[in-house]
Amino acid sequence: MRRDLLFMQTGARSYSWDCASSVWNVYLDTVGALIFDVRDSNNRIWVWTTEPTDADCTVAQAIVWAAGRVQVDLIADQWVLWPAFEGGPPMDMRSVGGRAVWTRSRTSHVVAPAGYLAEVLPQDNPDIGE
Repeated sequence: MRRDLLFMQTGARSYSWDCASSVWNVYLDTVGALIFDVRDSNNRIWVWTTEPTDADCTVAQAIVWAAGRVQVDLIADQWVLWPAFEGGPPMDMRSVGGRAVWTRSRTSHVVAPAGYLAEVLPQDNPDIGE
């Protein structure tokens, strides 16, 4: 998902940070739950999970959980839409067929697998701009 962080739209009150150099740290806590944080190159924490998920979840479920936590933190605290193509609404992460994919919020149309938004051009996706 780190590659997908480049598809942010920021509002006037958002903080600026170099998401391309962000570091994602994933931890397994003492009770068997996954937690993570996202830090910038200055080691400032931008996203921190306060709601862990079970470590025995599938990889797709873990990615969907992490994306949801990042979206909540960025949208609520940083005035950021993520991920979103320029001029478009933010997308949702879902598990489809055992894979984590970005989907359009309104239609659930699959846009791209997690980490591959850069390979999809908005004009090539008929669901963008609905």
